[in-house]
Amino acid sequence: MKKFISTYMKTIMLSIALLFVSKVSQAQLTVVVNESVAESDASLGYVKSIFKAQKTRWKDGSKIVLVMLKPESSGGAQMCSKVFGQSPNDVNKFYMALVFQGQITAPKFCNSDDELKAFVKNTKGAVGILPAKDAAGAKSLKVDGNVAF
Repeated sequence: MKKFISTYMKTIMLSIALLFVSKVSQAQLTVVVNESVAESDASLGYVKSIFKAQKTRWKDGSKIVLVMLKPESSGGAQMCSKVFGQSPNDVNKFYMALVFQGQITAPKFCNSDDELKAFVKNTKGAVGILPAKDAAGAKSLKVDGNVAF
């Protein structure tokens, strides 16, 4: 009987974990930008190229300043999944390699949505990604015509 209950509990815990992972992967994200950023709409491919450090300047030539939630956070994990298609650990390794090779300056990593919004608001050329539900009050960049993707 104990073995049955133990197996049953493990099955329930696994089901809850899978439900949580599916909810995280379905959550909508919003790209937030500093008021100095002239762009108002971009393709998802363009946004991905910014966060993959393939684009380091906005279309007007001004410098792009990357800011992200820590990849280990819930919002950071969502961004890693949707933008990179990778785990938070792999995204950390990706940025460490680029910084080590001298190709980029390390992105600013924030502990909270409010910290990210404040950094974007106060930093010329800054761009970040937040869960859509937490982006209120920030200037957003439409992605393929939508505020959230």
